[in-house]
Amino acid sequence: FCPKSMDRKGFRLFVQDKLVRLGGGFVLYSLLLGPILGLYCYAYGGYPLDYVWSTGPPWFILWLLNFTLIYAVIAQFAAPVKMNMPHPVILLLFGAFLSAAFYGVAVGVPQEWQYLGNMVKWWYGIGLYIPFFTAGIIAGRND
Repeated sequence: FCPKSMDRKGFRLFVQDKLVRLGGGFVLYSLLLGPILGLYCYAYGGYPLDYVWSTGPPWFILWLLNFTLIYAVIAQFAAPVKMNMPHPVILLLFGAFLSAAFYGVAVGVPQEWQYLGNMVKWWYGIGLYIPFFTAGIIAGRND
């Protein structure tokens, strides 16, 4: 959806739209809905009430916002990639490579490095999120 939306709206409107739609949802949950849910759970459990900011379940929205903004910047300079569907064996080999990269990073990264800023499970991004987002961009340009 990114390439067609970017083509239709242009850089500035595309970025504004994504900041409102994705950033707004993330901020709404992190600053309001998540803490209210936490207060309710604390009250129900009989614990002292405490306002806690948390990325919570929509952590993936932050990932998507970052990838979308990075795409918007790169798309200003890079030419669109046009290609035919790769042979299934190449896709299988690429999947095996991604599996090995994901496993290597997941095993090799210490638990205390689980967070990169507010990015939960950032090592998934290396082996899964970045390649799949990129594949989606390429597929969107070659439909």
